[in-house]
Amino acid sequence: MKVLFYLPVITPWWFDTIITPLLRGLDRDAAVAHVHLIIAQPWCGTGIAPQHLGALAGLTKLRLHWVDPAAAADFRHDGARVPGLRDLVDTIAPDLTLARSADFATPAGFPGITRFITEAAAPPFRTDLSWTVLDTDPFCHGHMPDGWPMADACAAALAPIAPPLAGAAPGAIRAAAGLPTDRPVLAVPLHYEHAENFYLRHAASGPSLALIERLLGHFDPAVVLAVTDHPLNRLHVDRGDLYRALGAMGDRVRLCEAPDATALLARCADAMVCDLSKSWSLAAWYGTPIVHLGHRPMAAWINAVPGLAACPPLPRRTELRASDPVALQRWFGWHLGGRLVVPDQCDLAGLLRRAAGRPGWSDCTTNLSALHARHPVTA
Repeated sequence: MKVLFYLPVITPWWFDTIITPLLRGLDRDAAVAHVHLIIAQPWCGTGIAPQHLGALAGLTKLRLHWVDPAAAADFRHDGARVPGLRDLVDTIAPDLTLARSADFATPAGFPGITRFITEAAAPPFRTDLSWTVLDTDPFCHGHMPDGWPMADACAAALAPIAPPLAGAAPGAIRAAAGLPTDRPVLAVPLHYEHAENFYLRHAASGPSLALIERLLGHFDPAVVLAVTDHPLNRLHVDRGDLYRALGAMGDRVRLCEAPDATALLARCADAMVCDLSKSWSLAAWYGTPIVHLGHRPMAAWINAVPGLAACPPLPRRTELRASDPVALQRWFGWHLGGRLVVPDQCDLAGLLRRAAGRPGWSDCTTNLSALHARHPVTA
């Protein structure tokens, strides 16, 4: 079989930590004829320089294809516009394409099976940063195949290491976090807004400040917007202007800066707004209703409020629907037990089973063992 890695928005860390172990494993796999790699030189925080390829020396099945630097922007935004790219892929005729691409349409049209490599994070469980999943439709949160027979067994295996579904009363958590206990609180986790995050093209919520102003315009003045920033923004993005703007909004907006602030809000807020963020799984786990702002569909079991227009101006936790608790457990069993790809422990057959949505029990035991070794967040 032929495997293609199509990597327009790969970063050096992702390449070294996730892609390289997969390439090594596939090179050793007798079922693999060739592994093709379509990459580009660094541009706008993404791409690979030749020095990142040193760890691949000696791989006999690897075939490299460099995109012309003149097509750097098109490769990230719309691969169909890169001259000769589709002809190249047709010539390769991959059986399986693994794509790290914010342009979903181009690789979805490739020959064979295409799956998107996305982050596996599913808080409140602790997953390793190198673990990924293979998505057909990225950001369609909560979906799982009907009738996958191991969901309940995986959920049961997770139970001993799972954080409690409920803990202290929401009022006590709010008081400890310095939030009012007599006003509705809406949790607002923000997206990573660095130039390298090309996935923001799929966000319906818009830039952070515009989102917050939009929420202020919809909700009653009594509602407090409890805002948490993405941790990578704090590391890599100048947020001074945003934070000053939030500070000027008075008591309607609180910037919550504790390291575990989003998890705390998921346990005590009246609702959480979600778009692309994986924080939705925190809200689902702790029974906090979700207001879905995104374009891409959430699973029905999440019971998300479908947009601001459907959300009351004074949202109350007790008056909105939480996620279905039975489906919640089954989804975590599916996602963490079945879907995880641990890069240095997955061969072609395992990738194909995950791509088909039919992981076997051997895949589950590998994933569950890795999860038990990590220890989950204990809320």
